[in-house]
Amino acid sequence: MDVLFIGNGINNIKMSYNWEDLLRDLILDLKISAPNNLKEKPFPLLYEEIFLNSVRQNGNNENIIKEIIRTKITQLKPNAIHQQIANTNYEHIITTNYDYILHNALGIIEADIKNIGLSKESKYSIFRHNILKSTKVWQIHGEINNLNSVTLGYEHYGGHIQHIKNYIEKGFASEKTKIEPISKRIENKIKFSNEAHSWIDLFLSRNIHFLGLTLDFIETDIWWLITHRARKRLYDANYRNNKLIYYCPEKYHSKSSAKFELLEANDVEVKFYEIDHTIEYYEKVLSQKD
Repeated sequence: MDVLFIGNGINNIKMSYNWEDLLRDLILDLKISAPNNLKEKPFPLLYEEIFLNSVRQNGNNENIIKEIIRTKITQLKPNAIHQQIANTNYEHIITTNYDYILHNALGIIEADIKNIGLSKESKYSIFRHNILKSTKVWQIHGEINNLNSVTLGYEHYGGHIQHIKNYIEKGFASEKTKIEPISKRIENKIKFSNEAHSWIDLFLSRNIHFLGLTLDFIETDIWWLITHRARKRLYDANYRNNKLIYYCPEKYHSKSSAKFELLEANDVEVKFYEIDHTIEYYEKVLSQKD
């Protein structure tokens, strides 16, 4: 079964409050000097600037910063698309979002959501997932129930790439579980396609539909995995059994042409829709996706 990969776009359909607003509120709450050239700085590096200035100017620790962000995020409410996705029968949903808005759409509260990954990761998210009805939700950039896992800064992104790379090349071993490296497991295509120890297994074996995910170049961990997959597909037929499909409104075609060219060069199919970023756009994509 195909996998839905969603980003913050589904949260911003009808909301005037966005990440830029959150950053400005964060700077005010921390009582630090506002960074210059806010819009020109990649978010993970901008976060590092905010974090460093917060420590230097006020002695704040990082948990204070993440707690403020958690408070802002928990104020977001489900919309019609959250309801639609939450009530479908996806076996797996991958998301970069930290929130539980999909769960809230079904009346599931934060306190009842538990990480059931085979490793109880405290910082990184290779195995992290929870349950939404019968759907496994893989929160690859962390979740607000565990502030230390929330991926914001450049240091965290870099560490996440290393953990992804280690899982692919070395597998995983604990007292109860041993997982062979993907390079060994993927030779058995039928077996590998049915395995889901990690969201990385899904990314390299199932058809992935990216929806509401800007996929800016700051998402270095996802881009690393996209390029890793593309390189493997050049030489190993066992890596050619899944599709990555990226959906986007046509209005962004020319504005973000460099990104789309790079996606297509890396074996990601791009589908444009002649409709703006609205509830109707998401309804149309969800009803027509392969």
